[in-house]
Amino acid sequence: MASANKTLPRIAGVLILVQSVIGFLINEVLAGPYTFAKDYLTVVSAHSFEVTIAMLLGVVDGAISISFAAMLLPIFKKQSEIAAYAFLAFSVLGFMVNAIDGANMQSLLTLSKEYVSAANPDAHYFQTMGAVAYATRLWTHLMTLLVACFPSAVFYYLLFSSRLVPRFISVWGFISVALMALAVLLIIFGQGTYMMLFLPMGLNQLVLVGWLIIKGFKNRELHINI
Repeated sequence: MASANKTLPRIAGVLILVQSVIGFLINEVLAGPYTFAKDYLTVVSAHSFEVTIAMLLGVVDGAISISFAAMLLPIFKKQSEIAAYAFLAFSVLGFMVNAIDGANMQSLLTLSKEYVSAANPDAHYFQTMGAVAYATRLWTHLMTLLVACFPSAVFYYLLFSSRLVPRFISVWGFISVALMALAVLLIIFGQGTYMMLFLPMGLNQLVLVGWLIIKGFKNRELHINI
């Protein structure tokens, strides 16, 4: 039983780490630098492979979120059945928003390919369509980040209530979620981009991953069947 109680948190830690890596790849390597570039009409088509991989990784990321919530559901239900199912429901919502964001990436890629392949592109037409596609991708990306705050907030609440990890990690995580939501809202309301507000979440996830993999769950009275 003790080994089972160690296995689940290790799996959870690995899944969080995988999601963090996927998020970094999508936003900083594969799609972000091209779909948000000033010359996106030409740049996106030149990196069609990267953008397509980013879309597929987004679907994988959403699927991992659902699997993660479902895996922890039996444990969290012991603390709060409503919160446990809310965590799962918000994870499903996050998957849906991720899928929409991926579809918008592909739409921008299609438009970019059409622009590059056109013999005499109508600059005004493509710029108008491009502005719409770019704005759509931007807003769905922001909605993806904002929606991600909901399952994260419930997750840290459940960790805090169940004492599965030291409470300072849960409190730090909850504050990080609030800062992340604030950062997204500031962008939405045109108040600028404050990337430093995302940093506490990244650091917290690293600490949480390390704790789950090395220490496991703090509550030794849990009986986990996996």
